[in-house]
Amino acid sequence: PHDLNEAWFLNYVNEIKKILNCDKYIVRSSANVEDSSNLSWAGCFDSIPNVSEEELNDAINTCVDSKNNRRVKEYMKLHNVCSEVKISVIIQEYIEEKVAEDNPCLTGKPS
Repeated sequence: PHDLNEAWFLNYVNEIKKILNCDKYIVRSSANVEDSSNLSWAGCFDSIPNVSEEELNDAINTCVDSKNNRRVKEYMKLHNVCSEVKISVIIQEYIEEKVAEDNPCLTGKPS
């Protein structure tokens, strides 16, 4: 895990809290290898929904560390990927789903 108690990080998270001004967050991963013309990497990296203020540090750590999870390693091996995986996080207000819980919307033909 990363040392997320450093002053710069705590200041950064406090700024995010002020800007978003919400009760719950979603912490999303964003990797440099995602969504290429050849590979999507869908479901390989972690996103953590419904995160409280107290859980924010752990959720960020989980997302950052997801670049080393079993799914990523297997996907890289399966598709012969040699690129270094670099990961960032996106922190957004978490909005509870209302309609699509049991009715997913497909925007393209599944293969």
